[in-house]
Amino acid sequence: MMRFATLVVLPLCALALVGCGGNRQEEDVLMRRVAQAEAAAGRAEVAAKKAEDAAKRATSGSTADETVYVPAPEVDESYGQPSDATPTDQG
Repeated sequence: MMRFATLVVLPLCALALVGCGGNRQEEDVLMRRVAQAEAAAGRAEVAAKKAEDAAKRATSGSTADETVYVPAPEVDESYGQPSDATPTDQG
């Protein structure tokens, strides 16, 4: 409803301002901005619809497994501690 009101109010405001007077260049700029605003509102509406559709697909009949808690393995106490050197070349 809010989007519809915006799409209706913007052109009416533009026409009211045009009727108050002014030169042709100001009218052109104003009408161009109104057209840009209408185009942006249209793109926003399409994006909102796509987001709604994606949300519906994401939440309908999800077959994802539940998250299961798996405790971490016990820490090796000797990890990172110096050890006796073991020669790798036995020749």
